[in-house]
Amino acid sequence: ERGRPLDFASLAAVGSMLGSAGAVVLNDTVDLAQAVRWQLHFFEHESCGQCAPCRIGTRWMHQAMQQYLASGQPAALGDVDDVAWEMGEGSICGLGQIAALPLTSAMAFFPDHFGPRAPAPATE
Repeated sequence: ERGRPLDFASLAAVGSMLGSAGAVVLNDTVDLAQAVRWQLHFFEHESCGQCAPCRIGTRWMHQAMQQYLASGQPAALGDVDDVAWEMGEGSICGLGQIAALPLTSAMAFFPDHFGPRAPAPATE
């Protein structure tokens, strides 16, 4: 949907969130799955490592996304929802609670970007 106001209530109405009001804007030339991998990489490196759900979950999410991109097989993302739930419920800070959202949101709103695809070399 185009033209949605960028405020807490408007985004909540469509199942999204404004968070800290940061926005990532991508055009249609960007590989969404690769963009998600970049965000997961960021969260993995920003995790302080104090709690296991975040420390392990951010690493797992990033590695699962790398495996998906390298193999082109959606099965690599099969446990994403379970790991995301564990991270959201068990992390002690906001980073761990939202770190899975780039992937879970992209999969929910753009499922056609996470089906079978040609394998690509994994990158850092």
